[in-house]
Amino acid sequence: VTADLVVEQKPVLEWLPMGAPEAENQIISGVYQLEGGRWRWTGPRAAILLKAPAAPSAAEAELYVPQGAAARRVELRVDGRAVAQTALDRPGSYRLRSSGPVAVAGETVTLEIVVDQTFSPPGDHRKLGVILAGAGFRGGG
Repeated sequence: VTADLVVEQKPVLEWLPMGAPEAENQIISGVYQLEGGRWRWTGPRAAILLKAPAAPSAAEAELYVPQGAAARRVELRVDGRAVAQTALDRPGSYRLRSSGPVAVAGETVTLEIVVDQTFSPPGDHRKLGVILAGAGFRGGG
């Protein structure tokens, strides 16, 4: 007979840099391993669990679209509700941010980054969306 103990860990960060030690515990799905000590590829839908901000704050994600990436649109969702979207019309850095503060209920919140298309470079089986540096809540709006 074996017994497994499952302990729920509550998220501790409102803003989650991908290189933070807490990232592994706050990533739900759709985010690949840490690369370069600072960033991670997303799949078609990346989900992270965050500590809810004490007051309504702007939701945002810091993204990078490399040359050859297929994604052309990205959407930011908070607890399933779209709060920001933009066209990815060129390679480069993007900061996707809600137009104002986002109110959330409860102690935790799920933030999703959803792209319209993915790609797989030769020799890589992963479905890659965009490069994620950090995401969450920063500032009051």
